[in-house]
Amino acid sequence: MKLMKKKKLHEEEIEVDENALAKLVDTADEDLLKAGGVYYITGSIEEDSLKAIHQNVLLKHLAGPKLWKQDLTFVVNSTGGSIDETNGLLDLLANIRMDIRTVGLGTCASAGAMLVCAGTKGKRTVGPNTILMVHCYSWGSWGKHHELVSARHVQNAIYEQELAFWIKHSKYTKKVDVEKYLLRKEDTWLTAKEAMKHGIVDHIGDVIR
Repeated sequence: MKLMKKKKLHEEEIEVDENALAKLVDTADEDLLKAGGVYYITGSIEEDSLKAIHQNVLLKHLAGPKLWKQDLTFVVNSTGGSIDETNGLLDLLANIRMDIRTVGLGTCASAGAMLVCAGTKGKRTVGPNTILMVHCYSWGSWGKHHELVSARHVQNAIYEQELAFWIKHSKYTKKVDVEKYLLRKEDTWLTAKEAMKHGIVDHIGDVIR
């Protein structure tokens, strides 16, 4: 049901759809951020939830340095979600010409933490109250025995990908150290200062400039 209000403008009465105006403001805000190279990722990361971001990033990359020169900024406040969706964005960001600035706010867990830490080294910032959580991927499989067995090599490959990711984006250069400090059997919860010690973020504070 639409809420309509009449307002007087130059002695003429016009009808204003306030719901439509509110929607327009929200959409405009998001579009303005993207136009400035800022992408806000919040909530659960699910199938196709990052599609619009993929498209906008690709447009800036393909436009070339004459039209787009500055870094891209990703503001993340997410507890994670789909590993497939996240890997798609990680692969995209690893293959564009622009540097990636990341800003972690609130709780950045699982896939959310990976997105924060995937930024260009030296350009990864978290707020002083930000909490990060790193862990091994979780995957619920079902099916016939032979189907589960055949999928095992894919699961092992994804785990190896995670190890390689954290070797690249932390201070650890060996698999054994990543498994000891980050990909442990239990979830690894980190304060902003602890994340700094592991070398997965570079700065604390000054998140909005």
